[in-house]
Amino acid sequence: MKRVLQLCIIFSSLFVACKKEKVVFPNEKTIEELLIEKKWYLKAIMVTPSFMGMNNLYDSLIPCQKDDVIIYRRNGKKEVDNGILKCYSSNPQIDSATLWKLQDSKLITVLNIGSRILRDTFNIELIDSKQLNLKISLKYGKDTYNYLYKYENM
Repeated sequence: MKRVLQLCIIFSSLFVACKKEKVVFPNEKTIEELLIEKKWYLKAIMVTPSFMGMNNLYDSLIPCQKDDVIIYRRNGKKEVDNGILKCYSSNPQIDSATLWKLQDSKLITVLNIGSRILRDTFNIELIDSKQLNLKISLKYGKDTYNYLYKYENM
């Protein structure tokens, strides 16, 4: 019995002393490295359940909304280049009023409009050098809709 107790103590101390090391691949980039300083073009807005009979809200956007480009800057600003087809001529070409930050695999955006602060938290569903998929759930009345924004970096 004494021998069994000694073996238990030895094995338990081995497990406590072991430390799992994180394996890092040399070419593996962080979410931030994949996100920032790239031009992201919106390609789809998938919604479930369907909203007014539509599953892809991108099809309902007008051309001046489809040519916008989003760039997440290192300084925490989200820039929206309104593209060639600006919806309103009085709008600036580059809108950088929105701030962003990462928290785990969540992208948090904050827009301060005078006395109102709009904050959205998107789950990053997919990110690599060419694609970015952001998911958010929004409640309208009794219904909750899940939106999946699909971007491409070209």
